[in-house]
Amino acid sequence: MNEAIFIIGLTFHGFLLLMLVMSSKNEHFQFWPPPKKNSWQYHSLWWSIRFLVMCIGWLSYNDFSSIFVPYWIRFYIAFPLCLATFFLGSIAGLQLGWRNTHGEADCFVDTGFYKYSRNPQYVLFAVCFIFLGIWVASAKALGLLALLSFWYLRAPFPEEKWLEQHYGEIYLDYKEKVPRYFGWSKNA
Repeated sequence: MNEAIFIIGLTFHGFLLLMLVMSSKNEHFQFWPPPKKNSWQYHSLWWSIRFLVMCIGWLSYNDFSSIFVPYWIRFYIAFPLCLATFFLGSIAGLQLGWRNTHGEADCFVDTGFYKYSRNPQYVLFAVCFIFLGIWVASAKALGLLALLSFWYLRAPFPEEKWLEQHYGEIYLDYKEKVPRYFGWSKNA
């Protein structure tokens, strides 16, 4: 059963990655961020992510400890760092707001974590996913989580075009000053 769940998860990943690549390469195609809340892109994105999370949850539980990772790495490093990055990523999500987080233009945010990174939520959750995979010690769950981390780190690229269209000069000035991920300010 775990193999079937893993293949289902890979299928959803394949769809999400294909849509992300198409959004990045084709200026006339927009998947992320979705063009409208009631669009097929919005619904297929969020349902795909829901099913993918269910697959990861299943494998995290039913395939728990199926590969050897030393106990001290799992419980003293991976688990606390998973919790910390999840907590910080959630704070970044709250700072951005529900609508902005879900691909709807609500308001421009450049405060909180967003003073230091244009994409703190993506970075923190991508790191969280890797630590979660190490903690559960499941090759299948870790594989799906690593692919999800990759998706999170690639999502800003098509999103930037959308942000430029919606927020114009404000976003372009912000983009000049604040790094995409975490790092030194461009003006430092």
